Amino acid sequence: MQFSVDQIELACRMKDSGLPWEPQVGHYVYDRSKVCQRGSPFQEGVYFILDYPCFCRHVGGADTLEREMVWLPTWYDCRMLLKQGGVADAEVVAVASAGIPAGAELTHLYEKMIATAAIIPKDNVADARPANPVNPADDRSPHGVDVRSD
Repeated sequence: MQFSVDQIELACRMKDSGLPWEPQVGHYVYDRSKVCQRGSPFQEGVYFILDYPCFCRHVGGADTLEREMVWLPTWYDCRMLLKQGGVADAEVVAVASAGIPAGAELTHLYEKMIATAAIIPKDNVADARPANPVNPADDRSPHGVDVRSD
């Protein structure tokens, strides 16, 4: 699974804004603090939690995992959070569909999550804007994610 720079930045913004998250098997995470002692089988800094106790050992414990790692919700995770936030299925479909031409369905869903006060209170979001926006001419995000394809 690949995550774009925009998706990783939006996920960081959601975490910094207080998106509730309990790490568990099946979650993709981004290691913005470089705490994981193993290389990523995906793009740099992106991991999949397959074995929770083992992953915790590689990042320095469960507290470090929850504090330092950023959850990268999948389409399904977004759908469940939006449903819990009171967003109708038809609206979720419309939001995701609007992203299809640019291949940005997940990005649109992340943006909808940020815009949904029941998921992330608006007061929190205003303070979570990235200090260093991505330079489109650069292949690295301000969080150090290498987005170049091999």
